[in-house]
Amino acid sequence: MLGMTTFHKITGLLGHLEFWVCAVLLACGSAYTLGCVEAAVGLSTACVILYVSRSNRVILFLGTISYSLYLIHLPTGVKVVNLGIRWAKGWASQLVLLVVGLGVSIGAAYLLYRFVEKPAQRWSSGIRYKRK
Repeated sequence: MLGMTTFHKITGLLGHLEFWVCAVLLACGSAYTLGCVEAAVGLSTACVILYVSRSNRVILFLGTISYSLYLIHLPTGVKVVNLGIRWAKGWASQLVLLVVGLGVSIGAAYLLYRFVEKPAQRWSSGIRYKRK
């Protein structure tokens, strides 16, 4: 719902004050039902979408591979973290493990995008339908 509210703000269906009232209420509801971390991530994501420049190269890259990242993060990055957690005992080594897992996920997502998603998009854009 935070995503829908953010979309409504971007399209002008909600004003600044209306957005923030809705966002705070939704964040409180998320904190109550899902937990504080999940609510903070949702609200932070909404703020990034609204206030971070869309011409940022990192944001554009992550947006480009986002669907592939969604598909591949579990069998790659999460597995790396689950395997490495046995040896990462301190907070510093756990942070390094998290960064490695994120890097593996992003790398795998780029490869999936480059060799599967992008060719499939190119192929599907060539499909033409006959008019009736």
